[in-house]
Amino acid sequence: MAMIFPRWFAATKKNLTVDQYVGGRIRHFRESKGVSIAVVAEKISLSSKQLAFAELGRRRLSASQLFAIARHLDVSVAAFFDRREGTL
Repeated sequence: MAMIFPRWFAATKKNLTVDQYVGGRIRHFRESKGVSIAVVAEKISLSSKQLAFAELGRRRLSASQLFAIARHLDVSVAAFFDRREGTL
């Protein structure tokens, strides 16, 4: 069964999966706030390696983990999916 992506997803610069796109957005916001991967990982009870894999799109994050990351980085969960907020 093929995955169905939102219309905006096809217009991204690279041919990324949703997991890769969201992971890249997390990294973008984390780095723009000057927060280390270890600090964010600890806040959501993951290892740094697990969060690094999520940022690369090699590991999926649950909705509650996305919510916790967004809260810690002071962004909305929607910011991880919205290509109008920031760049990637």
